[in-house]
Amino acid sequence: MRGRPNSDGDSRQLPPIGPRIAEWIRRTYPQHAAKLAAQQFQASHHTSAKWLKGHPPSAEHLEAMCRTWGYRFIAFITETEWHLRDRIQANKRETARIKRRISGGKNETTPDHRQPDLFGAGASGEAPKPIIVGGR
Repeated sequence: MRGRPNSDGDSRQLPPIGPRIAEWIRRTYPQHAAKLAAQQFQASHHTSAKWLKGHPPSAEHLEAMCRTWGYRFIAFITETEWHLRDRIQANKRETARIKRRISGGKNETTPDHRQPDLFGAGASGEAPKPIIVGGR
């Protein structure tokens, strides 16, 4: 069903959350993950073992997980490719803006749009004079 708009009219699709939930559970319970997750959410060992294989939990268990682990869990399992793509596009726009500014020789801090004198060469363009420290 890729490409069909969801209820918001947005055609971006969420990836399967099962593998992200499995990763969260493994990070939360580094040892005995299936046993501890089953106890935490009143599930069978078989059910929690399926979660660790990437199968999504039931709505009831997912709701319990969200209540238990909160916003950080929700943000972790819903981190999506489109979210990353939005960040990448914003970074590309910023990079293009900076490149245009550099290639045009413009600098917002220099009123006459010359490159700032970073090395002390001065207006004449001559090489900076060395600074003698601790001279006699």
